[in-house]
Amino acid sequence: MEKLIHKNEIKYNSIYKILISIFILLVAYYLYFGYFAFLRQYPFKDMDWNSNGFISPNEYIAASEIGVRATSQNCKEYFSTKDGLPIKTVCD
Repeated sequence: MEKLIHKNEIKYNSIYKILISIFILLVAYYLYFGYFAFLRQYPFKDMDWNSNGFISPNEYIAASEIGVRATSQNCKEYFSTKDGLPIKTVCD
């Protein structure tokens, strides 16, 4: 005999598929931008943009859009790659 499918089962299956799709998209987003942040290759302590001692996932992702360049007096300047404006300067 055929199993009858209730309307509620179809509705819940659709909701689960949507939730799983959203989860996969979020994971892909963080992996994509996280990879570019990893390519920047500057220390994690310098990725702490608000200087609270903790690197949030958003700060790590923001690192993908931030470059570093050497300045005079043994300092590093972090700048936005979009417009080249400085964000912060770290001196040794």
